Amino acid sequence: PFFSDYSFIKSDLPESRLERWRKIILSATQQSGRGDLLTLCPAVSLEQLFQQKSNSESNLGFFAFEGKSDVDIRTYLADAQKNQKPEEIWLFVGGEGGFSQTEVQTFSQNHLKSVSLGEQVLRVETACITLISVLKYEFELMK
Repeated sequence: PFFSDYSFIKSDLPESRLERWRKIILSATQQSGRGDLLTLCPAVSLEQLFQQKSNSESNLGFFAFEGKSDVDIRTYLADAQKNQKPEEIWLFVGGEGGFSQTEVQTFSQNHLKSVSLGEQVLRVETACITLISVLKYEFELMK
């Protein structure tokens, strides 16, 4: 997780919230039969997050944006498919209120395109599930 300009919490998440998320991760892992437990990293600023990002040519990255986007998700992934399957996918979904113009510029400076999910503005939970489902389908990970 990262702190965005429109986040209600701007620094250190309370331990109670992290513990709740860990329980959700454990429960979802057990329910889905996943073999490995996802790691919950500490929340950081967007700038700190980009310092951790690998810049490998085989990585894919984009952010879902409710404003004017560079491309729709289908076109973006079709173009990405022309290259090899990515080693990492960096996907950003904003919270309530979306991303600020400063954050949009930061994404662009880090070579991430804005991607549209259509005309409807989705809740963050719905946008995340939608994007993960689309990625699993497009990269044939639903077998």
